[in-house]
Amino acid sequence: RHLNLLVGCLSPLRECRRWLSAVEEAAEAGTTRLFVAGDGRGTPAVRYGARPEKPPAFCVPQGFLGGSSTEDQRCFQVLKEFTPEMHTELGRNGWPEHICHRLGSSGSSSKPACKRCDRHFSALWLSQGVCVECEAAARAAGRCPFSMSCQAAWFCAHQRRCLKCETHSCDECRFSRGDGEHVAQLAAHLQPSHVFLDFDRTLATTRSGGMPVVGKDSVDEDLLSLLWGHQRACSILTRNSHVKEIGTFLAASGAPDVPIHSLKRPRSKTEVILPMLEAG
Repeated sequence: RHLNLLVGCLSPLRECRRWLSAVEEAAEAGTTRLFVAGDGRGTPAVRYGARPEKPPAFCVPQGFLGGSSTEDQRCFQVLKEFTPEMHTELGRNGWPEHICHRLGSSGSSSKPACKRCDRHFSALWLSQGVCVECEAAARAAGRCPFSMSCQAAWFCAHQRRCLKCETHSCDECRFSRGDGEHVAQLAAHLQPSHVFLDFDRTLATTRSGGMPVVGKDSVDEDLLSLLWGHQRACSILTRNSHVKEIGTFLAASGAPDVPIHSLKRPRSKTEVILPMLEAG
């Protein structure tokens, strides 16, 4: 087992050694940086910070494979091929004898417990606190394996993944996740008759219903372009009660005039969305 582990480490270690050597050579020669990566480069620690013109960056040199190397793709193929067989074997015969006394045991243990079956496992057999057996059983039943509060309608039957907990997108489910740039590109492709946008931490950097402040808060530049490109289709639906201040803030940020709807809980945003969709 340890030999297999070490052999599997050879390829990524070679890749690391190659690029660490390249970084060192570039530094000694005083040439341009090979890698630039990081979150928002502003302060305070809000979405893009106080410098919206400096969004997160990820730049790599030509030839850097990252997670797309041949070995990585082979690993994904092996998992896809043998994981169902593993679940079938566990369901039929249980854990192999040589590990069943160490893994999957009930009772007190120093190892973490599966939050569904309460058996103790090493981290190898747990994902988000759920063991591989319980995870597979939940997926087979069409349920989210990680949260009991997730509804069945939120589960993608095509790839058996939770749309909420696993940041999953599915064209067949007509459900797509992404940042502002992704949303703008999707709207340009679909040309929708209606676009509904949240305000806090989506269109703007405000949080928890806070009043937007010009000069402190900022708008997402990609969603701002979306507002201009689809002005007649766009509406803002928010729990934030500062409707007048939001309008003033958006105008000062260069946004066009779009409807703003504020709905306090327990009212549902569908009260606004459904009538507008029915009207066409």
